[in-house]
Amino acid sequence: MIADAVLATTIKTCRFIQPHPMRILGVEMARPKPLHAEIYLNYFKAPVSWDAGHTVIHFDSIYLNAPSIHANQSLLAENDRQATAYFGLRQPRSITDELRAYLHKSSDCRQISLDSAARHLNMGGRSLQRELHAQGSTYCQLLEDVRKQKAQRMLADSTESVTQIALTLGFRDTGNFCRAFKRWFACSPNAWRRQVQGQRPSVETHRGSLR
Repeated sequence: MIADAVLATTIKTCRFIQPHPMRILGVEMARPKPLHAEIYLNYFKAPVSWDAGHTVIHFDSIYLNAPSIHANQSLLAENDRQATAYFGLRQPRSITDELRAYLHKSSDCRQISLDSAARHLNMGGRSLQRELHAQGSTYCQLLEDVRKQKAQRMLADSTESVTQIALTLGFRDTGNFCRAFKRWFACSPNAWRRQVQGQRPSVETHRGSLR
């Protein structure tokens, strides 16, 4: 049995780390009781229960807290120093950053609501609102910022119509999108697209003749 082999390896590893007698309080086995169950009792020298939900070894906390005879204090100190330096540089992202990244990754803003975004972040809708407010932002503000950036990118890099872009960004119709775009950039989506595309270098082709 694989579980038996894993248990035996675990015990051998523990005995290597802590050669002095270990105290096992009990063992739970996630399988039926075998015919020769006394073998397990003799090996673990502890009560064994069968048909458990998981295979578990219960050690005495005194044994687990005892230092290993193979411990290297200087190596431990160096590992702690490097771990502290590494994780100190990795600052956790704020809820605002997490939400912004989620909105950017979504291919269709129509599918995103405050509640769905909160579920993605393992939060309730009200909790998400409070967190954003504490960080000086709101869901509507973040969604509008992402819509602005996506609108620019889609107009510049895709051939989709303004109507399709508007629907993808979650607007009810093209008119609402155009009014929002003019508020953001003081021009219409088509005018912005023509301006951006006109700034890109063009490749000229010259037609020649063979004589």
